[in-house]
Amino acid sequence: MSNAKVAAATHAAKPVADVTLVERVAELFDEQQIPFALIGASAVAARGLPRSTYDVDLLTVDKRVLDNEIWQPIREFAYVEVRRGDQFDPLKGVVWIRPEQERPIDVVVGKWKWEQRVVERAEWIQSAAGYLPTVTTSDLILLKLAAAGAQDAWDVGRLLKIVPESVVAEVEERLSDLQDDAKELWRRIRRGL
Repeated sequence: MSNAKVAAATHAAKPVADVTLVERVAELFDEQQIPFALIGASAVAARGLPRSTYDVDLLTVDKRVLDNEIWQPIREFAYVEVRRGDQFDPLKGVVWIRPEQERPIDVVVGKWKWEQRVVERAEWIQSAAGYLPTVTTSDLILLKLAAAGAQDAWDVGRLLKIVPESVVAEVEERLSDLQDDAKELWRRIRRGL
């Protein structure tokens, strides 16, 4: 049985009231054949580094999620706002999903081929957000480097203290896909270890 089918069977076995919004979004993506992966703090925690977060971040490169109509099944459970990026934005867009009594969800819509490969390499694992495709540790580091915020750099430094050298080698191998500022951030973080 495929991972998606296992997740769907688990979802089907739950009473309707116990199905989380993240599971509903994952089910919608599965129905629409939209590849996605868990990213952000939830992925950091799933990869072995405890990290507190209130929201759940998902990554896709499928621009169909920027069509308002696709979100109709979710709107009965949460407020949904679709924001498209412009030509200068590093993202195609973002979808904010804001339920009243659950954690908010941000669907980040990437636009680069390397981000598509990140989603394709995702592995199904259990996390606090549920049983979801989750970016690999090396891809999580790449995403954090590309985001380049202070929290992202801190997460990378902490991850590097717990990962095997094979993960560092994967990051080094894929680093050429990123912008120059992300490469420089990687060099600075590595020097600081």
